[in-house]
Amino acid sequence: MKPITGRWVQSHEEGDRERVVLRRPDYPFPPARGRVAITLEAGGEVAVGRPGPDDRRVSATGTWNLSGDRLVISAPGLAGEFDVESADEQTLILRRKGE
Repeated sequence: MKPITGRWVQSHEEGDRERVVLRRPDYPFPPARGRVAITLEAGGEVAVGRPGPDDRRVSATGTWNLSGDRLVISAPGLAGEFDVESADEQTLILRRKGE
């Protein structure tokens, strides 16, 4: 598995209730009203940006931890326990824990 640090943007078109598909910001996403974006810092901090109720961007910070294939994110907007299903230079696919 490649390192998962850096900036990721949710590709909701590719995901579903069980999986969260994230891609690097330079991916040619189709138009959307807004997307969740996360930045996983090497020190365990995470920044989350998402569309707010009035479509303005809302930002929050929190923490993340990777142990084996288990990723835990503690931040508003994208919190929970996930299994890393796949990770490479351009795509990170997370499966929601328990699904």
